[in-house]
Amino acid sequence: GLGISLALKNNMANVAGGIQIVLTKPFLIGDYVEIGTYAGTVTSIDTMFTTLLSVNRQEIVVPNATIISEVVVNYSKEKSRRIQIVLSVSNTTDVKAFMNDLVQIMNEEALLLKDPAPYARVSAFLPNGNGINITAFAFAPVEHYWDILFSLNLKFQQLMQEKQIQQPTDALSIKSVEDLQKP
Repeated sequence: GLGISLALKNNMANVAGGIQIVLTKPFLIGDYVEIGTYAGTVTSIDTMFTTLLSVNRQEIVVPNATIISEVVVNYSKEKSRRIQIVLSVSNTTDVKAFMNDLVQIMNEEALLLKDPAPYARVSAFLPNGNGINITAFAFAPVEHYWDILFSLNLKFQQLMQEKQIQQPTDALSIKSVEDLQKP
C-alpha cells in the first residue's frame, strides 16, 4: 500500500503540473525553452510529461512536476533577443575606433533590428591590467538570432585580423640569477 501511494503521489504531481502548464501557458509547442539544465524546442505538452527536442536532435522528456518546480526560460516569448558578444583586446588597442568599427559592422547587418540601435561598450578590465573586454550589443528577431550571432562573430574576427588588433596575453618577466641576487 505504501509503495502504491508513493507511486501515485509522483504521478499526481505530474498531472497537477501538466494542468498548471496548460492553464498558465509559460510556453507553447514550438517555443525554444530552457528548463533547469535542459534546453530545446517544445514538441508536446502531455498530462504527465513535456517533450523537448534539443539542438542535437535528442528527445528530452521532462516530468511536469519538475517543470513547475524549476526556473523556465522561454527564448521564444518575445519577438527579439539580445545578442551580446564579448571581445578581449590588448591595452594597446584604440578602443574608441574599435567600438565604432563594431557598431558600423552591426549597422550593416541587414537582419538586425535598428531599434534599439546596436552599440558597443567597455565592459571590463582584465586581471593584471593586460587587456580590456569590449562588449557589442544588438537585438535580433528570434528566428534569425543564431544566424546573425554566427555572422557577427565571423565579421568581428575578420575586423580584428584586418586591423591587427591583438588579444591580451600574459607577459612573463624573466630575471637573471644576477638580478635576483641584487639588493
